Amino acid sequence: MKILFLASEIAPFARTGGLADVSGALPLALAALGHDVRLAMPCYGDLRRRSAATDTGVRLPLAVAGVKQPAAILETALQGLPVYLVEQPALFDRAGLYGTPAGDYPDNPKRFAAFCQAALAMLPALGFRPEVLHGNDWQTGLAPVLLRAARRNDPFFAGCGALFTIHNLGYQGLFPATALPRLGLDPALARPEALEFWGQLSLLKGGVVFADRVNTVSPTYRRETLGPEQGYGFDGILRARGEHYSGILNGIDRQQWNPAADAALVQPYDVLALAGKAVCKTALQRELGLDERPDVPLVA
Repeated sequence: MKILFLASEIAPFARTGGLADVSGALPLALAALGHDVRLAMPCYGDLRRRSAATDTGVRLPLAVAGVKQPAAILETALQGLPVYLVEQPALFDRAGLYGTPAGDYPDNPKRFAAFCQAALAMLPALGFRPEVLHGNDWQTGLAPVLLRAARRNDPFFAGCGALFTIHNLGYQGLFPATALPRLGLDPALARPEALEFWGQLSLLKGGVVFADRVNTVSPTYRRETLGPEQGYGFDGILRARGEHYSGILNGIDRQQWNPAADAALVQPYDVLALAGKAVCKTALQRELGLDERPDVPLVA
């Protein structure tokens, strides 16, 4: 199966939290099962240099961005998997991914609408025709919206389905309703059945409503989000998805989180040789200025 994995952050290229960790591990696990997986993310700051990215030669006009320069599509790799970087300095060459300590960037809806637009527009030029477009969290919420329109108008996308993953329902991509015209989207999307959410626009809602399938990080979290306490206003929307909303438990990267091969540990250990675990515990107590006591449990 051909899969395009969209995320606003992917470890090790850019990271603010757990989304990047999943985005850097799940595609590798899918590829190990035999799938053709490629990734796409914005090209932040000096990522072109840090990732040794090459220029694909693809240039895309961004109708929603209001910038003069087209977006360039670069390519780097994640352990052999192609990673496409959407380079548009006016949008993504900034101090932070989403904002500064003073607050979020006010043009975030424009930035990530442009990213979603470019992610779809680059595919015919690259000759990659995915069967699944996998978006993650609100920054990619417009991708299923744009894909649905593309399926109606462009045979290239006719066989592509959309999966949208909610990693944290608390981040909903909320913006004033007045932002919609500036995104170049159909005004009809400003309705309760689409992007409207309690008088605002929610880019997360775009993914939840327009994707063919929606999932989240565990069956337990799925159940929690269907109720008012953890649903954050989305519980009714998610209940309406019925069996098309599922919970799939996040796994772990057994290569990265392997104490037998972790270069950051003072001494490696495994289930058959636990002596190194005690050595690591003592080293941590010493580093933190704690009493070096083997009888005190260490909980993290």
